[in-house]
Amino acid sequence: MPSRARKTGYFMETQAHSYKMPSMHHHDLYELYFLHEGNREYFVEDSFFSVCAGSFVLIAPGKLHRTGGTYALRTLVMFSEEYLQSIFSSQACDSLLQCFDRLHITPPEEQLPALRSLLKAMEDCTDKVEFGVHLGNLLCALSHCPEETDCHPGISRIIRYINQNYDQIRNIDDIAQGCFLSKYYLCHSFRKHMGITVIDYLNQVRIKTACARLVTESLSVQDLAADCGYSSAAYFCTVFKNHTGLSPSEYRNKGK
Repeated sequence: MPSRARKTGYFMETQAHSYKMPSMHHHDLYELYFLHEGNREYFVEDSFFSVCAGSFVLIAPGKLHRTGGTYALRTLVMFSEEYLQSIFSSQACDSLLQCFDRLHITPPEEQLPALRSLLKAMEDCTDKVEFGVHLGNLLCALSHCPEETDCHPGISRIIRYINQNYDQIRNIDDIAQGCFLSKYYLCHSFRKHMGITVIDYLNQVRIKTACARLVTESLSVQDLAADCGYSSAAYFCTVFKNHTGLSPSEYRNKGK
């Protein structure tokens, strides 16, 4: 989370880049991504799609996501629900945040100038309340735009299967059979589009689940490992530490 967002409840930057995120991540902020120039690929939870200039990506808190691809000039806006509630009523916030039920929005061409103007006004703004008002107008406008269709249904199907069955999957063969794909095609296609292996992704889903349960439940590490699909608690601890930098017990104690 950007340090400014911790202090103010919101963060915004416009930046040109061409990097590819090495792994998925998640955070407790709402994230709004607008692509001015270039082409990117986005993964959010169980969807994988291409993003072109003039498109928005909307990511709700807690959703695994990453981006990659070629050059991009983008604007990134992040904010907490608490910040939005400091500007608007609870009812208004619920209405404004409904646009995050969608992931990928490409507004009609005639709407883009107004949306770009709102982004520019937000970028130039130094007042917390005024920024929030512009943000609310932007979210309201996006709520009336249609969602893009999934342009990589094959990859999304694999991701969806893993998300729904991570606790029962024993190996790659289980995923291939569940998705009605050959093992070779599954591994090759997933690595090509996602930039990571199927097993890497499976572990990220499991560890994300384990992190949430460690701070809300009192299960033993062994029982939690089994619930997340690991047959070995020792292996679970190794994977957990590789992903978080902490052992399960250290993570639990930190969250208290």
